[in-house]
Amino acid sequence: MNRCQLTLVLNLSNVIDYVSFCVSILGHAQIGKGMWAQPDSMAAMLKAKVNHPLAGANCAWVPSPTAATLHATHYHSVDVLAQQKILAQRPRASIMDILAPPINYERTYEDIEIENDLKNNIQGILGYVVRWIDFGVGCSKVSNIKGEGLMEDRATLRIGSQHIANWLYHKIVTKEQVEETFKKM
Repeated sequence: MNRCQLTLVLNLSNVIDYVSFCVSILGHAQIGKGMWAQPDSMAAMLKAKVNHPLAGANCAWVPSPTAATLHATHYHSVDVLAQQKILAQRPRASIMDILAPPINYERTYEDIEIENDLKNNIQGILGYVVRWIDFGVGCSKVSNIKGEGLMEDRATLRIGSQHIANWLYHKIVTKEQVEETFKKM
């Protein structure tokens, strides 16, 4: 794997931690940990996202003003700067460990898992593109194949399409499977 390919598969959260703590931006810059994509699951968000400030995050992405208000309570219960100082004392991971891509050398996926992941990715792509093109909405709630509303935007569209491209490249799915699933969805 060449250096450019390696760069594409970074574990972004680990890299953010590594750079943040190594260059002493603590207290001077924003460190985020990811978007809560389920706007209809605020109780679950309230329970889960406290882990973000505990992991050193001092900002957050949430799907609505209500979610922002709820998540703000986490920053009243966690002293993020103190938490970051504790985290900065951890032994550093090696750069090679951080850059190592997660590789599954043996295909252990069940056909139903592959089919469902493919359907979910395509559902997200199609649902978002329709809202974007037809209505000009840049971030939309799109139901997955279980009927759960998830926030989709250009970033998640790119992630879903890259997931499918990777599976095609590694022969986990075929071009025909992808085309047929697009037609079904």
